[in-house]
Amino acid sequence: MKKIILIIMTLIMLPISLLAVSSDKVNYEISDYIVDSSIDISGNLVIKEIIGVKGIFNGYIRDLVYKNDNVDKFTGEDYDFYGSDIYNGSNIELYKVGKITYDKDLDFDAFKEEVVEFSECSNSVNCYEKTVTDNGLSLKMYNETIDDITYFYIEYLVGNVIVLHNDVAELYYNFIGDSFDDPINKYQLRVVLPSSTTEQIRVWAHGPLTGEISFIATDEDDVTTYYGGYLHVDNLNSNTAVDMRMVFPKELIMVEHPYQKRSNVDGLDKILAVEQERADDANRQRESARRNLIIGYITSGVFYVGLVALFIFVYLKYDKEYKSDFEGEYYRDFIDDYDVTSVEYLMNKKITDRGFSTSILNMIYKKNIGFEQTGKKDYTFTKLNEDNLNESEKVIMNMLFNKAGKDNKVTLKDIKKYANKISGTNSEFLNEFNKWKRITTTSAENENFYEKKNKVAFIGLMVVLATILIVTMQVRLAINSIFVFISIILSLSFIIYICAFQKRTKKGCNDYSKWKAFRKFLKDFGRFDEKELPEITLWEKYLVYASIFGIADRVGKTMKVKFSEINPNVDSGDF
Repeated sequence: MKKIILIIMTLIMLPISLLAVSSDKVNYEISDYIVDSSIDISGNLVIKEIIGVKGIFNGYIRDLVYKNDNVDKFTGEDYDFYGSDIYNGSNIELYKVGKITYDKDLDFDAFKEEVVEFSECSNSVNCYEKTVTDNGLSLKMYNETIDDITYFYIEYLVGNVIVLHNDVAELYYNFIGDSFDDPINKYQLRVVLPSSTTEQIRVWAHGPLTGEISFIATDEDDVTTYYGGYLHVDNLNSNTAVDMRMVFPKELIMVEHPYQKRSNVDGLDKILAVEQERADDANRQRESARRNLIIGYITSGVFYVGLVALFIFVYLKYDKEYKSDFEGEYYRDFIDDYDVTSVEYLMNKKITDRGFSTSILNMIYKKNIGFEQTGKKDYTFTKLNEDNLNESEKVIMNMLFNKAGKDNKVTLKDIKKYANKISGTNSEFLNEFNKWKRITTTSAENENFYEKKNKVAFIGLMVVLATILIVTMQVRLAINSIFVFISIILSLSFIIYICAFQKRTKKGCNDYSKWKAFRKFLKDFGRFDEKELPEITLWEKYLVYASIFGIADRVGKTMKVKFSEINPNVDSGDF
């Protein structure tokens, strides 16, 4: 349980620590981006933009592009209506840069708010820098923001955008290019005609398949009056171009001028053919995306069910303890002849300093070490012999009588002094203790108390790989983020689970049950009648095992009382 809590706390604290490290750096998102544009009677496009930037930042950069130098020259052929230089603007003219204050969800009413205008920079506060590029302008707008939102305002004109065909007028303009690096939570665009018309207009938009395009129109007395077109996109990915194409009566462009763009061809049928092909392709993509999304949700569901089933399988196969052959409440006999430290390993799958002190006590019991009190709070230990010592006990003997003491004697003060002795960053006592711990742990592992987890580790690796594939699929298919969260949490829970559990072997299970019953016997030692207790010569050995269970003081006091009851004429003070 402690291991599970530690891992969970590590997972919780990791993002918190990362946040603490990065909290003083730029960290922002585009919460809203709204564009209000209008075509004037000369064929220019006046564009107003409000960009809601939220987070921690000093400013924002917006590149305004009015032409594409990488398209072919217009020749009037059908393929030119997919894109050509005739759709480029002729120039760009910046009107206003600034910010607004708005306390509601961003909508087109925001364009009625007063604009706090920025001047060109002199001090990097509420100002902007303008750089002229080959195809437009780059604006660097400064407004330091800390954990808040700034609504940047830009107003500009793109000259000579409208194309006049023989039959219709056309707007085909890229409002956001594929070089726009930030994702946008909500994007809105409207394009308003020079004046309303009751003649049929047509509107298309190109970008993500999830965008919603509609007319700006009214219906009255079975007559539809058109004012323009509207586009709404949620969760617009970075580097995703968004354009709008609109076909309307050419009579709405009332001013003629020498720079007006005329294709000198009938454009409507060609435009309709291009857009129908695009619509068919988009529908195929939508249908494919819909199928893939359904497959993605089904696959996610199968993954979740499979993971839960795997939880159950691993528990039943690799975690659920064997049924012990011993079912008694108490056990009075010593269970096996393995080292006393192995009992601690069996109970807790680790060996601690308690095992170290118990090993010393065991050697005192076996008459390898003698001891006597030589002061109020001091004892002297004497090396008697090295008969029947195992490797770990030999290490302790060396530590006590060669490292800490001399002449086969050592006091408690000598041991404490040796333990506290540090040379630079090195502790000889700690090195020897770790050596002892490695030997005892290896010895305990050789008792085969716990089952190996090689197969479980392989299952865990497969789950990690499957999770990477599932999460990658979910992200690429834009599956609801809650499913991604569930995938990660379930997989982490499974990995934590298989790392944390330990299953005892059949032998380990039987011995564990007996040692638990033995510990309960020691704890309840005082409740037994004299005839139920083992012979007194074994009580010292019982105290050794009481020490490894951490109940030596309690058992020792109980034994003194019992000894007095059994032998009322004998002093129990030295027991």
